[in-house]
Amino acid sequence: MSKNKRRTALVLASSDGLGLAVAKTLYSSGHNVIMTSRSEKLEKARQEVYAVDNNAEVLAVQADVTKIEDLNKIITEGKKQFGNIDILFTNGAGPKPGNITDLTLKDFCQAHNDLLLPVLHLTKQLLPDMISQKWGRIIINTSITAKEPSETLVLSNVYRAALTSYSKTLSQQFASHGITVNTVGPGSFKTARALELLNEMSKKQKRNVKDIELEITQRLPMKRYNEPKEFGNVVAFLASDAASAITGTFIPIDGGISRGLF
Repeated sequence: MSKNKRRTALVLASSDGLGLAVAKTLYSSGHNVIMTSRSEKLEKARQEVYAVDNNAEVLAVQADVTKIEDLNKIITEGKKQFGNIDILFTNGAGPKPGNITDLTLKDFCQAHNDLLLPVLHLTKQLLPDMISQKWGRIIINTSITAKEPSETLVLSNVYRAALTSYSKTLSQQFASHGITVNTVGPGSFKTARALELLNEMSKKQKRNVKDIELEITQRLPMKRYNEPKEFGNVVAFLASDAASAITGTFIPIDGGISRGLF
């Protein structure tokens, strides 16, 4: 991709896991990438992205995406270096697991602030530039729980579904401006979040983590966890010109876990 046609992608929570995989695939597609994380691993992750064969640029911004002032810092530093931000991939840590009897009202408020508000703020800030240039890509990472709720992940069920609904609303309003808005729902990936949930199950069931992991993978259609790169490839496609007719969709990236038709 020539320098004057190169676009810039903002990838939230990209120091590891699915966020890092997205940063790598977008960078390998020729885009400049703005990486964010509050983790000290961010600089190492930036070097991993740079190791991909490309001559675009990578900006790493240490930030907590649950804080509005940090989100504003990301936008300011990104625009200062690259001008417009053309592609937005939202991402963040999963909310506290638990069923309805395990959770408090405070837990719901925390999930609202951590999952929903950052996406609302970023889209409101970035949409005006996307409208003016008549091109934009917004990809919101949620979970398959938005489509098929889990009784032990109530906060995820509620707020991932809210993000999916918000994505659909945006897609209708801004399709005529050349902006697509889609939601992706990851299934079983062996990320830090997956390990956290395995440990929670191990404590509750008083069983070995390895035994639980084997039991889970044997129930998966592919008999394995999906690889983060497989997730990144789908996001990179949605961010491309080739996906210009796809908007307002929820795309499970789950190795066939979802059982519903739609």
